[in-house]
Amino acid sequence: IGVERILVHESQYDEFFRLFTERADKLRPGHSLKSPGDSVAPAADVGAMVSGERFPGLEHAIHEAVDMGAVLSVGGEPWRHPYLEQGSYFKPTVLGEVNPECALAQSECKR
Repeated sequence: IGVERILVHESQYDEFFRLFTERADKLRPGHSLKSPGDSVAPAADVGAMVSGERFPGLEHAIHEAVDMGAVLSVGGEPWRHPYLEQGSYFKPTVLGEVNPECALAQSECKR
């Protein structure tokens, strides 16, 4: 699941942002399939995207949001799997204080 937006009342924002960032930073990208030689399936919380073709547009949208004042607390870039180099993994990403005029706040990133 990819959560696109969460609107939080300003009275709860600081605590929510801190807790959400802490949790997202602990998420483990990967897959749940056994690899040859593994005795157990690897632990993973988030899987790969269907394709890495969205990465340039996603990175552009994140950089644009930051340039417009958003706070990038975790993630924001692709993640390279140690032995599945062709996997389309993107680090779990949290942006806060996103400007409502920013393209990321207006619609999905489709570039």
